Amino acid sequence: MEKCDDDLTCRETTVLVCGARDEALTAKQTASLQKHLQGCDYCRVASRQFADLFAQMDQLFAHDAPTP
Repeated sequence: MEKCDDDLTCRETTVLVCGARDEALTAKQTASLQKHLQGCDYCRVASRQFADLFAQMDQLFAHDAPTP
């Protein structure tokens, strides 16, 4: 498990990035996440990839949603 120069590991960062989709992060979680993303190129790329994936999923589900 990779550990960058802050309190979060890359794995913990991934959990927060994905978890933020389902519920709001606390102020502390948000600050820790932003700090990690500023210093970790790998997690910054992964975060963008998750955002793209989630946007594509939203489009897919909206397209397939039954109309009332």
